[in-house]
Amino acid sequence: MDKVATVHGRFQGLHWGHMEYLDAAKKRCEHLFIGITHPLINLTNPAHNAYSVEETNPNRNLDSSNPFTYYQRYVMIKNSLLEYGFRQNEFDIIPFPIENPDLLLQFIPSPARHYITIYDAWGEKKYNMLRGLGLDVEILWTRRNSERFTSGTEVRRRIRANEDWVDLVPPAVFKFIQENDLQI
Repeated sequence: MDKVATVHGRFQGLHWGHMEYLDAAKKRCEHLFIGITHPLINLTNPAHNAYSVEETNPNRNLDSSNPFTYYQRYVMIKNSLLEYGFRQNEFDIIPFPIENPDLLLQFIPSPARHYITIYDAWGEKKYNMLRGLGLDVEILWTRRNSERFTSGTEVRRRIRANEDWVDLVPPAVFKFIQENDLQI
């Protein structure tokens, strides 16, 4: 079992596929750092949204793909993990600016193993980027996009279309979005 490990994602919003990833990672380490990528998305200053377009996943930087602030994502993750049975002293939630590898090392614990999953070219690129930084990276699984339980894209699509989406997210996420009347 690893002492310290990280996982990361945009978590726009947190869904059951993310929970599978977080649970698999936590079972392999004593303390898990959950990194939120794109921590400056959805701020009032448009300059903060100026992430470069990622050619392997061009929609990831669109405003419509990033409706939740860092804080909102933080609360959804924390509440969902506690609800799921994680203990507060077993995890931390941190910024994880994967989009800026030069800054990334300022935010992550060292040493740590970095768990990732690969579904597409973007996942392959992240794996190579992290390895290029000299980090210890372990692939938890490689699957095709069609093998995903769901995606943040599908969750957001259903919310916008007023379709049922409660089954795609942990109860804490549904409750947080509803109670705060979050518009996406």
